[in-house]
Amino acid sequence: MPLQKTVLLRPAGVAAALGLAASLACAGAGSAQAAGNGTTPAAPAGTNATITFHRTGSGASPMSTFTCSVTYPYVTDTYATGEISWSAQVSCSISLHMQGTTALYQWGSGSAYAFGSGYNNTSSFNTSSGDIFGIHTGLWGVNNNVDIFPPAGYTTTLGVGCYYVNGSPSDIHCTATTGPITAG
Repeated sequence: MPLQKTVLLRPAGVAAALGLAASLACAGAGSAQAAGNGTTPAAPAGTNATITFHRTGSGASPMSTFTCSVTYPYVTDTYATGEISWSAQVSCSISLHMQGTTALYQWGSGSAYAFGSGYNNTSSFNTSSGDIFGIHTGLWGVNNNVDIFPPAGYTTTLGVGCYYVNGSPSDIHCTATTGPITAG
């Protein structure tokens, strides 16, 4: 069985707008070390990207308040094969239109190296995962990028990692980042 290093790190920065197949720009840094022999995950040192929605009148949902959470990616690096695999999710209290993907990038680079699975649907929960082989050196990061289109009749409170696309509250982009990950 190949030696694996499981890395679970805190959100490391907020990525600039990513038109799901466009470029990434990362800011910030932070990491936690895997304990012992590299197979024990470290607890996250930060929080997920979140949004809270508050009904202003006759909103489309009967709920007066609901939330969405965009998780930081869970990343595993398998030394023997140079495989980096990852998964991340978004979950909301109600179903709404969302689209997203995850992206592996070389830390400090503005371009995606590999994309995870994508989605574009109306749901309360989505996941994105991916993997790539042959990564034996360098520093890497993985972003969980999600666009959320809230229903009419709500105001929003954006948490760290979220912003309005083009200043419009009808399109919210959130990014949660894991990295840097030292490929081994």
